[in-house]
Order: sequence, then C-alpha cells, then structure tokens
Amino acid sequence: MLKVAAALLAVVLVPSAARANGESGPMFGGSIVATHGEEGEKDVAGVGAELALWWSRIGIAAEAAHQWAFDGVDGPQVSSVAGSLRVLAFHHVLPSILDGRERVDLGIELHGIAERAWWDDGSKHRDSYGFGIAIRLRGTGDDDRSNLLAESRFFVRILETRSEDAMRVTARGISPSSLTSGVGIIIGLGASFGGGQPAYVEQLRRRNGLDAEAIVR
Repeated sequence: MLKVAAALLAVVLVPSAARANGESGPMFGGSIVATHGEEGEKDVAGVGAELALWWSRIGIAAEAAHQWAFDGVDGPQVSSVAGSLRVLAFHHVLPSILDGRERVDLGIELHGIAERAWWDDGSKHRDSYGFGIAIRLRGTGDDDRSNLLAESRFFVRILETRSEDAMRVTARGISPSSLTSGVGIIIGLGASFGGGQPAYVEQLRRRNGLDAEAIVR
C-alpha cells in the first residue's frame, strides 16, 4: 500500500508541460452515469451534475446524481450527493486529432470521494467512500473574444459502501472489519463549462494553417 501511495505522489509531483489550470471561476458540469452495485442490487443509470473549484493542481467539487434501474420506471430510483477532492496528476496541451488548427489540454485527475445515497421508497440509505480517475479534454470556442472553457470528461470510480444497518452495528462497537460491505463501480461521461484566464485560453485557440503546421512539427 505504501508503494502505491508513493507512486501516486511521484506522479502528482511530476511537472507538466504547460501551466497548471487556468480557470477564472468555478466549472459547472453535467454527466451521464451508470452504477454497478454490490451483489443483490440492480444496476442503475442516470444523470449527474457538479460544481468544481480549482486552486492550481488541487480541486474540490460538490456533486449530485439521480439514477434509475435498467428494468424501467417501476424499478428502484437512487439519489446521491457527494463531495470529492481532486488532484491534477498530469496535463499537456497538444494538437487536436480532429483538427490540427485546434489545441486541447489533455488532463488526468485523481479523485477521493465521499458519497451519501438513498432510495426513493425510503427502504435504505448508505454512505460510500472511495477513489476514482478522470480523463479530461479541454478546449475553447472559435470566438476570439470569449474566454469560455469547454471540457469533456470520462471517469471511473470505485466506492466501498456500507448499508444503514451496517453503520448502526458499527455504532454498537463491533469492528468494521467484521461487517459485510460492498463495492460499487461508477462510470460516467460528461461535460463542463466555465471561464478561463486569458493567458490559458490563448494556448487553446484555433490557429491558422502556418501555426498549426508548426505545432504538429
């Protein structure tokens, strides 16, 4: 475990090839999410929203989601709220694959997450804790007068969950290691938008043909 932690710390401390982040304010985002829960639970999918704030390589985010069972509207519905601590482990500005005149900022984020979820029928609720990784691509619009940042992201999260009953047993002094817990896997695809600092946005603006050729070289 210590070796894994040391490896992650080394990745975080590696300097990136471009200036870290460039937000001028919060990033607002939405996503499509799907969750594979512990054994005995139905898989669910739905939508989520988030508000993220960054300070250099460190970010925090408030999140919410609502998901439905795959078997239709009569299945269980799950709502959740979460908070996440994020670290920008790596990012690099590079030419877009789709258009060499455009540049994007490829970033990799590591997340620590705490989540509270409850079912619509009031049958149960639970807390979950875990970690995740997100791959993001940032770009900007064609309007040179705008400092808008547009970001697409794909993320995977692994959460250890404890039911309400298990948490009550823990309160009675029973060792958590003796309780049955489950592991949930969440995948998502989303987009975020926000304002960018002028110097950062300038790195991502569309270039003319000569500039694009120089970038590719």
